Parts: sequence; C-alpha cells; structure tokens
Amino acid sequence: MSELQILVVLALPGEAVKQTLSMPEGSCVADALRASGLDQHPLAPTNLDGSVGVWNQHCELSQVLNDGDRVEIYRPLTVDPMVARRRRAAHKAKG
Repeated sequence: MSELQILVVLALPGEAVKQTLSMPEGSCVADALRASGLDQHPLAPTNLDGSVGVWNQHCELSQVLNDGDRVEIYRPLTVDPMVARRRRAAHKAKG
C-alpha cells in the first residue's frame, strides 16, 4: 500500500497553520483532519461539515484523497464580501 502526501491548512487572520502528512492510500478528508489535529484548533469551526474543501472546492468529509491534495478548513466570514468591497471602494475614493 502506498502513502499519500497531504497538506492540511487552516487560514487564520494574519497567518496560515499548515500540517504536512503522510496518509495511507484510501484516506478521506476526515482522516486527514484528525491526523493533523487542526480540527481541534481553538479557532477552527466546531462543526466541520460544510467547512472543508480540497484545492478550494467544497467537499464532504468522506471524500477520498489523492496524492498531493491540499485539504482546507474554512472559517465563517466575519464581514459580508459586498460590504467589505464597498468599504474599500469608499476608502479609495477618499484617498
């Protein structure tokens, strides 16, 4: 049985916590999250169902991983993207 090289990432304000793992073939997203320990990080969402993805594509926790996959944990948005865009545009217009 071969090993998969997986990167698990949790993006935090101002930094990204990354964990590189060697996982057995047939491992799923949930396995990688448990192995990385990032699912227990204090700033990680408490319910990861719907808050994870592989290479910027939302996925189920049961999705089987491929060698070189990047598993990402998504945090809830703190500001609506449209509100943030309007604020940036208003700030740019003033300056």
